[in-house]
Amino acid sequence: MFSIAKRQFSTTPIPKIAKFSIIGRLGDDATKSYHGDNVVYRYNIASNTKTNSETANWFNITKFQESPGFEKIARKGNLVQVEGDLVQNIYLKNDVPTYGFNFIQKSFQVITFAKPTEENIEGDHLEHPTESEEIVKNL
Repeated sequence: MFSIAKRQFSTTPIPKIAKFSIIGRLGDDATKSYHGDNVVYRYNIASNTKTNSETANWFNITKFQESPGFEKIARKGNLVQVEGDLVQNIYLKNDVPTYGFNFIQKSFQVITFAKPTEENIEGDHLEHPTESEEIVKNL
């Protein structure tokens, strides 16, 4: 009679978590703050939906794990790939339910580093790509 449809593209169970993957350029250097004993990094990424597009979509990303050296590689202009969890939140704004999303980073990879400018030449920029690759591996 009837058969139950199966997912043909995978044998893994359907995840119950929304995931995201974004490739884009960092709009600013990552900022680090503390909430109690927890470290929180925040940064934004501009990503185009089409090749050679004039407009970009901006995503605010949050990272909750302490990573020595993360601020050195999460610099303005770097082309990065970020993957993580997408969490929906609901809050009241003028007594009206408002929906928003939090992008929580799980992995971060630098694809290309931005060209050095006078702003980031001062002291703590990375001199050699091999050094940056080691920092990325240790995150």
